[in-house]
Amino acid sequence: MDYINDAKAKAKYLKQLEGVLESCVISEHSVALARKAAQEIEARPEGEGEGIVRPNVDNFDEIFDVTLEELKDDSNVAEAIRKASSIIELKQLVADQLEAANEDHQENTFNDDDEDTQELVTTQQTLSLVDPISKTMMKDPVRHKICGHVYDRSSVTSMIKTSGKKGFRCPTMGCGYRKPLQLADMEDALDVRRQIMRYNQGSYTGNSDYH
Repeated sequence: MDYINDAKAKAKYLKQLEGVLESCVISEHSVALARKAAQEIEARPEGEGEGIVRPNVDNFDEIFDVTLEELKDDSNVAEAIRKASSIIELKQLVADQLEAANEDHQENTFNDDDEDTQELVTTQQTLSLVDPISKTMMKDPVRHKICGHVYDRSSVTSMIKTSGKKGFRCPTMGCGYRKPLQLADMEDALDVRRQIMRYNQGSYTGNSDYH
C-alpha cells in the first residue's frame, strides 16, 4: 500500500481487504468449531446414560453434524470477527485513511472527486449484490420473508433441495434466524434486481435496501 499516494484510493483497497480478512476469520472460526465438535464426540463417556450416544462408523457423520450445529447455535461469528486482531488493526488503518481523505477533500474545491468519496462509502454496500452462497454476482435475487437476507434463486434452491433432513440455514454472517430455509418463504427481491441491472449498466450508486 505504500506505493499508493492517494488516501482515498488506499482506503478503498484497505476496505476491500477487510472483506477478505473477514472471510478468513469466518473460515478459521468454522474450522475451530469442527475441531471442537470432534473433540466433544471423542470425549463422550462410555455407558448407557440417557441421551449419550457413542459414535461408530455408521453414525459418526450424523452425530458430528448434530454436534457441530449445536456449537454453531451457541457461537457468535460476528463477535469473533469483531475481536479478531487483524480486523481491528485493519479497521484502524481504514479509519486513518478515510480521515486523511476527508482532510484532503476539505482543502480542495468541490469537484468530480466527490464521486470517488461516495465510492468509498458504498464499497461495502456493493457487496450486497453478491450471493452469500456462491460468492458470485446474483442474477435472480430472492429475499427471505423472515430474516430479510437475499440470495440467488438457483443457489438457495439447490442448497435447500440437497441439504436433506437437516435442512439449510441462512448462510449470512450474524443472521439470527436459525431455522432451515424454505422455498415457500422466498419472494422476488425486485429492489436488488434493479440494483444489479444498474450495476451491469455502470450506473450503480450503492443505495441498497439489502440487509
